[in-house]
Amino acid sequence: MMRSVVAVFLLASALLPGALVYAQYPTRPVKMVVPATAGDGSDLLARTLAKAMSESTGQPFVIENRPGAGGSIGAAVVAKSAPDGYTLFLGNGSSHGVTPGLYPRLPYDTINDFAPIALIATAANVLVVGSNVPVASYADFARLAREQPGRVSIASAGNGSLSHLSVELLRLMAGLDLLHVPYKGAAPGVADLTGGQVQAMIINIPSVMPLVKAGKLKALAATSAKRPASLPEVPTLAESGVPGYETLA
Repeated sequence: MMRSVVAVFLLASALLPGALVYAQYPTRPVKMVVPATAGDGSDLLARTLAKAMSESTGQPFVIENRPGAGGSIGAAVVAKSAPDGYTLFLGNGSSHGVTPGLYPRLPYDTINDFAPIALIATAANVLVVGSNVPVASYADFARLAREQPGRVSIASAGNGSLSHLSVELLRLMAGLDLLHVPYKGAAPGVADLTGGQVQAMIINIPSVMPLVKAGKLKALAATSAKRPASLPEVPTLAESGVPGYETLA
């Protein structure tokens, strides 16, 4: 069985011993770097987290979006920041899992330049198509892809992103010849998907849930091992003919 399991986690630049006096932290605004575009699932999660942390500490937690290069742009910003706990990073499997395996040189050390704080969330991805694409199931989608090899376009949040990894895993396991179209973040990809410029996308559920509910996108299959609670009517890819497929975002 082939699978890719990833999560969203909170990191800080590697803290110096005794750098923080926890009873007094924070005493000024904290910056939270998010390696995603505004409106992406990671961005929505970060803003929810920042609001709660601001309310509990009395200090602002300010979001700074730094998308691109599979999360490495944002990660580099945090790795080079002062190790005082006032620059945080909402990392994920791209920035600290996929990207280090794709690029021989990165401007940060995934182990030594960061201090882990907490696991925040895991979520399923979903294969979605535009409302104008003439398919109603994954079986229909696979049939269309085989009838038009190399012509069915599928977007991702960028080269090296988790959505890109999910696309490549699907192409490998299902034997589909799909046209990968990378974007700089999930939000512009979703915008082009709803506008009909691309036909499909594998993306985390929070990024597209409102559009699915509104009928602007069609959810064909979830990438989790079990059907997600938020979309119980949507079968998994494993159920739909790609046994063993699983990715989480």
